[in-house]
Amino acid sequence: MAESILQAVRLPPKDALAYFRQKENVSTDHWTDLWQEGHARGFMVAGAASQDLLKDLRTGVDKIMSQGMTMQEWRKEFPQIADRYGWQYNGSPGWRADIIYDANMTTALSAGRYRRMVTPEALELYPFWRYTHHACLHPRPQHVAWDGTILPANDPWFNTHFPPNGWRCHCTVEVVSRAKMKRMGWEVSERPPIETRPWINPRNGTVHQVPVGIDPGFAYNPGRAWKTNEDIRSGRPQSRFVAEDAGPTRVPNRQSIAPQTTGNHPTALPETAPHVHVPEPAQHRPLSEPEQRHTDIKGMLDILHSPDGTRELPVGTVPSDVQAALGAKSDRALFSTVTARKQLKNHADLTDDDYRLLPEILSDPAVIAHSRALHVLLFRRLGKLYRAVVKVTQDGQHIYVQSFHVTTVTEARRAMKGREVVKGTLADLEEDGDAPAGPHSNPA
Repeated sequence: MAESILQAVRLPPKDALAYFRQKENVSTDHWTDLWQEGHARGFMVAGAASQDLLKDLRTGVDKIMSQGMTMQEWRKEFPQIADRYGWQYNGSPGWRADIIYDANMTTALSAGRYRRMVTPEALELYPFWRYTHHACLHPRPQHVAWDGTILPANDPWFNTHFPPNGWRCHCTVEVVSRAKMKRMGWEVSERPPIETRPWINPRNGTVHQVPVGIDPGFAYNPGRAWKTNEDIRSGRPQSRFVAEDAGPTRVPNRQSIAPQTTGNHPTALPETAPHVHVPEPAQHRPLSEPEQRHTDIKGMLDILHSPDGTRELPVGTVPSDVQAALGAKSDRALFSTVTARKQLKNHADLTDDDYRLLPEILSDPAVIAHSRALHVLLFRRLGKLYRAVVKVTQDGQHIYVQSFHVTTVTEARRAMKGREVVKGTLADLEEDGDAPAGPHSNPA
């Protein structure tokens, strides 16, 4: 049960596609012609009035989502589409292509994730949501301030503050179980105040009150708007999950939720679901000083958020038995933009918190097994069961992380079948009640 629910709140590509493909093409002259919730129903590109032009632009965006078209490929295709129709657009080709790519991808991913987060089963097991700001070159102060905010899933704050909250915003909302609240010592936050500022629509002079920290046109929840539209189309009662009618909450015994802490947080958590046991994660081993010197977690996250170009950096060291199995001359493991692009395509369910565990999994795997030539499989359970694949170059000089994702014992057994095991056994990966997550159909 827990496994299927946690898989549900991770986003398979089909959900983002479903959101994108149910839209209707809308001709516009200005980016404000379609406003907020309207984007959940219509596909538009500011200034694209021709239906044929819109069709080709939409086909390009669809290929990004369904076929894994890269940013570089889209940047080449976009000006060709514009030239085909003699379309004069604002901005440089690269900038405009990036904006179309980013806006459609982030809203589709957001809507698909929300759709999975509000199923009755997901809400029962994960009654809290946590706002997460991800590292970027130009962080918005308000988004940084909201980082770590934990509220009940039915809190109306998420009606306006569910990411993306602006152009190129890559913040996310993650689900949190009551067990994780206890394990991490977290408490429900005080709801951030919503202050607004007047903003005049340059197109028609309408004055909008826009929440501070949110770009004009982004103060809505794409997934919630999508769900409302689906309810209207199907004739169902609208919004089976609406913040305002989520019902009263009960205040449980604090000791059963989280230890006493101080700060600007309430002293109790609303209980919106019965307690569900989630096993405690394995104890983390601090990285040694040499391991820390060869670990650039921030750089890895930066690459994952902007996987353009050709870059690589160290993300950890492997133990001597992995080095020997690979026949490598170095114990340092590298992470490249090539791997980042594959990860974003095949394992988009992973969060920054998952990637922060990669150095520990590399340095201290529970199970090590030979894979194909020059490749080694690594497994380690840290609450969830993780699988990493590392490879060595032909000359033995460099080790690269080729893939990293969450798996299941069943998938691990299948991956290890017929392989030479260097260290550990399947028994080292077993743990009753664990809730692995994410799609497993993309082997390394």
